[in-house]
Amino acid sequence: EEDRHTADYLFTHPITRNEVIFTKLVATFIEITILNITTCIFSILSIIAIGETVDWEILTLIHLSFY
Repeated sequence: EEDRHTADYLFTHPITRNEVIFTKLVATFIEITILNITTCIFSILSIIAIGETVDWEILTLIHLSFY
């Protein structure tokens, strides 16, 4: 923010610093959620394509721990 001077641009708008921080946190949360869902889907599709047997409870716990 400081190196690219984007903070100067953001704070010239009529929004508070708390709104900027909250918006950035929500955007990060959404990005992490989309990444984890995509990873989980591709893991499941790979397991099905290979035809491997998997303990689904353990796989679910692994993906939830990544989240």
